[in-house]
Amino acid sequence: MLEIFKYIVIIAVVAYLLKLAFGLLFMYLFDNPQKRGEDYEERTAGRLKHAFNVPVYRNLLFNKYNEEEASKQGLTIEEHEALMAAETEADMVFVNRKGIFCIECKSRKDGSDVMTGNLNQSIWNVSFDQLQNPFDQNYKHVKAIYEAGITDKSCVYNIVITNAGFKFVYCGLDKDSSKEPYFGMLRNKSEMMALVSDGHGRNGIRFFEKDVDNLPDILTDSEVESIREALKSHVATKKERKRHARLMEETH
Repeated sequence: MLEIFKYIVIIAVVAYLLKLAFGLLFMYLFDNPQKRGEDYEERTAGRLKHAFNVPVYRNLLFNKYNEEEASKQGLTIEEHEALMAAETEADMVFVNRKGIFCIECKSRKDGSDVMTGNLNQSIWNVSFDQLQNPFDQNYKHVKAIYEAGITDKSCVYNIVITNAGFKFVYCGLDKDSSKEPYFGMLRNKSEMMALVSDGHGRNGIRFFEKDVDNLPDILTDSEVESIREALKSHVATKKERKRHARLMEETH
């Protein structure tokens, strides 16, 4: 009887490992970066909404390019291209009395991937790949929020959230997500940024939440509501997102 039980346990373990192996193989062979990114953004938005008890606005378009209106203005090709390139999409934004948090999400299919870089590098390394400095990328969205007249206060934070690990160098100090999945400079008025590793066993949003909670209030309740209403007008429709994706293909 004991022998039979041992065989049943062995078969169950082998079946589980085979299921896990085939699942990982399927993920690598049929990985869809766009779908994976959207799924991670949705999960992240849900976690932020739960952590901060606030609405989280996703896929916000700023400096929208209107081809019909631009054509009426008799612009040159270069001016058209400049307007097209100015349009930008923020992954998500939320607001509370502490400020406006503009978030760039970076999803990797392998949780063991590690992003390596610093604020001054335009290109970061991630495993055997490279990507644009995510803080530079998100700064365009931060700048667009100010340019849209949504606030006249210095209160927009540049936040990068990733499911990968990170090795981030700041002022000569190495910040490693294997030691702590969060690095923030929220009180530094010249940078106002944070790097959060959340996913694959890391829980950086918990550290991020605590750091934000300790910030002084910048906005009043009425200002928070006014900013939220303004942000709603920038949330892209499905049609606008498809048009923006085509626009990015043409300009990059």
